Amino acid sequence: IYLSVKRRRGQLESLSVKEKFGFMYGAYTEHCAFWDCVIMLRKAALALVLVFGASLGSNMQGLTAVCILILSLYLQTRLLPYRTEYESLNSIEIFSLLVSLFTFMGGLYLNDSEIAEHGRMIVSVIAACLILSFFLFFLYDLHGKIVTYCKLSPELDGVELEDDVSSVRVIAMWIKNRFKPIFCQPSRSIV
Repeated sequence: IYLSVKRRRGQLESLSVKEKFGFMYGAYTEHCAFWDCVIMLRKAALALVLVFGASLGSNMQGLTAVCILILSLYLQTRLLPYRTEYESLNSIEIFSLLVSLFTFMGGLYLNDSEIAEHGRMIVSVIAACLILSFFLFFLYDLHGKIVTYCKLSPELDGVELEDDVSSVRVIAMWIKNRFKPIFCQPSRSIV
């Protein structure tokens, strides 16, 4: 509510608001300054369904969780809340929601006693592949961000990098220059 009021008044960029609440909306577009609250609400709703929904039965718990995730996915794709400099986080969040959605739906299939053993195996393999692919996608994106950070880092200021230098070499040069003062201190002799 506070952020919505400050947004309507055009005060989100004021120093006092940024100092107190900037961590909550710094990565989001102005029309989605409250998005951190939406994420927390989604997590709380899923936790409530899974913890307190036991009396509903496992299928109703799963269906309710699927509904929450579908609504979250719709809002994420409709609003694309992250700023352009964090745009890849929109893709990561959408991919994460899709994997979570399939995982819950797969749980519904696995809970059905009518599904044959090979059907259970297929659902399990697909879920594992989706989770692994998300993990690899995340690592790929993280790797790109680490290389960009290392290239723009003050530790590499004054170091000329060729255009075709490998990402491993960029990271190694950054580590070498970053920790050079620690490892290159003259040793003291004990007299």
